[in-house]
Amino acid sequence: MITADHRAIRLAENVEVGIYHAAEFEARAHRMSSARWTGAVLPSLLHSAAEATGLRLTAAASRAKSRLPDYNSSRAGSAEIATEILFDSGFCKPNEKNLSRRAVHEHFKGLRDRREPVRLGLPLFSRKPISPLKNRGPNPDLAEIASILRCHTVAKMLSHVHDSAAQFVIYADGHKYRRACGTPATVVAAYQADLLYWCHQLGLTDLVQIVDYEKAVCASLGDAGSARREARFQEICADLRGQLGDLFCPVNLIDSLSRVEAASDTGQQVVIVFRSIVTSVYYEADGLGERVRRGEGRAQELYLEFVRKLRVGWPSAPRDHLLPQLCREAWEAAIRYTAISLTDRELRMWSRLNPEGLKLTIHGKPSEIQFRPTGSEFLSMTAQHSVGGLKQGPRGAKVTYEYLLQRETSRQIPVLLSGNPGDAPVDSTIARLIAANQPICYLASEESNPEMLLHGKIDIYD
Repeated sequence: MITADHRAIRLAENVEVGIYHAAEFEARAHRMSSARWTGAVLPSLLHSAAEATGLRLTAAASRAKSRLPDYNSSRAGSAEIATEILFDSGFCKPNEKNLSRRAVHEHFKGLRDRREPVRLGLPLFSRKPISPLKNRGPNPDLAEIASILRCHTVAKMLSHVHDSAAQFVIYADGHKYRRACGTPATVVAAYQADLLYWCHQLGLTDLVQIVDYEKAVCASLGDAGSARREARFQEICADLRGQLGDLFCPVNLIDSLSRVEAASDTGQQVVIVFRSIVTSVYYEADGLGERVRRGEGRAQELYLEFVRKLRVGWPSAPRDHLLPQLCREAWEAAIRYTAISLTDRELRMWSRLNPEGLKLTIHGKPSEIQFRPTGSEFLSMTAQHSVGGLKQGPRGAKVTYEYLLQRETSRQIPVLLSGNPGDAPVDSTIARLIAANQPICYLASEESNPEMLLHGKIDIYD
């Protein structure tokens, strides 16, 4: 199984040029006012979404007509077209083994007969990991903006055919998983606030809701149920450490992970999680996470050194004492992450939160629909683990999703927002981007005219 973090690790191993140092970053940056971003770029994104809604809705109706025998139907009605919307490969990766067309069709027929609204639920948008491989700041950027628009487009199409407003609920799970990865609560809270800001700026709140997963869970369980959930989480953590802890060795990483995988199905799951979050942990050893967050060059180099050696290991020498410590932190994070998932699965939390809805997911599993939250060629690439960018395409500028390391090793242009002197005070979301000196997006390095690329037609779809 090749996860997004596998690709990040391989990228770190193979790059010859690192991320920009401070002077180079400033020299290459293109600055634009926040007013121009909201007044020119956001409308282009909305126009792209509206255009795609009509085109893909027509295509879904056409596919429904051609598949009438599969639906045992004489006409392509709302349930048939709605099913084809969720089997559009531009938005989803259909897998009949996980959830069949017939089952989705029956779901929509039932909603129509009962005159109930369509409800989709998607766990997404945990946070931007504090990682020099992936991001140059903790705030949402063009990647999240375009990803939210993709969710809205699906909801808009379903609303057209179902004759009632669809509810696309995004369960932001940063507070759920910060217990594993250690991301500061303030970072998660600001990230969620900024997601809501962009939703309001784009006018998407009619169909898209962003809900804090942990708040929804605690409201569903109540105080006593939440306490039992926490106790069960701690029990599973202890069980996993008891079963697998002696097999793990941070100095002999490769062999020990093989032993853990061979031990049990649960061991395989923990190893998959370890490899999936090792470049997303907020490392405490030597204050590495906080130092990376502050943009310290030496801390970023150390982080990349650690990642480069993950697949080859390191000698047990005094100068390398920090690397096994980081590895141990990642292992403990994987144990906690796995325990969180097992606990909520055992409690059937999803059925509590979204009892009448369809569950979308990034990694397809039985009874779920695999959703493509970005237009990346890598289906599991998410906005929070990447940086949004623009490159020239056949229909104008195309939104792209890449790791920070990819963007800066290919010498792309960071776009920074600014408030012009005399302008009204910027909103807190914009202020956070400016204070962090974090790009709102990157432009492909071959683009010679940033202004033309930023203010022309933009395509957020494939």
